[in-house]
Amino acid sequence: MLRARAEGSLLRVTSDSPEGLFRDIALLHKHEVPGGFLSRLRASDLEMLYRAQVESPEAMTLAWLDASGRCVGYVSVSTNTRRLYLWVIRRRWAVAARILLVAAGMTAGSVMNVQRWSETVRYPFRKQNRGLPDAEILNLAVAGTAIRQGIASILLSAVAAELAERDIRYVKAVTGKTQFAAQDFYRSVGAEYVGPLSIHAESPEVAFVIDLAQVAVRRPPR
Repeated sequence: MLRARAEGSLLRVTSDSPEGLFRDIALLHKHEVPGGFLSRLRASDLEMLYRAQVESPEAMTLAWLDASGRCVGYVSVSTNTRRLYLWVIRRRWAVAARILLVAAGMTAGSVMNVQRWSETVRYPFRKQNRGLPDAEILNLAVAGTAIRQGIASILLSAVAAELAERDIRYVKAVTGKTQFAAQDFYRSVGAEYVGPLSIHAESPEVAFVIDLAQVAVRRPPR
């Protein structure tokens, strides 16, 4: 664990991380990423998905813990979203199947939920991704009680440092068309607005490309 500043710590999430950390991340996803398909899943299913994700060599998750040790922010990033999806489907197929079954079993709009799951799975393989970086910020969320403390910037800086070690300079970020706070944040770090990007037919998204070389890496004080 790296001490980032007095109020909290950065932590690389691994399969050996405490159960409570995955629970915190799942709840943050549900509460702070409104409207997303995955946010409709139960917290226990999101925990299972994040566990599978951190086991993949194509992804990583970094968490920000406050002074009490509670996760109040996290970022998940893939080095190649296509390969990440294929890894989960092939190596953790039970997780993918479980989420599909949960989506199909949702009481309201089951057909729509299966369609959204299908759109989510097919998204990284679509032609619209050509010309965009393979690396992607899958989720970046900060608890409402911890906003405006620079946590999102610290998380992004940590991503920049991690990906620089893998010679990855550019990363894309996709966010909802009406998620203006997220869009403002990406613009504030110099991200280039690419334009609309369709993942789900009924909820349009927009894409940004971030030059990580331009992101100031905040070194933890010694």
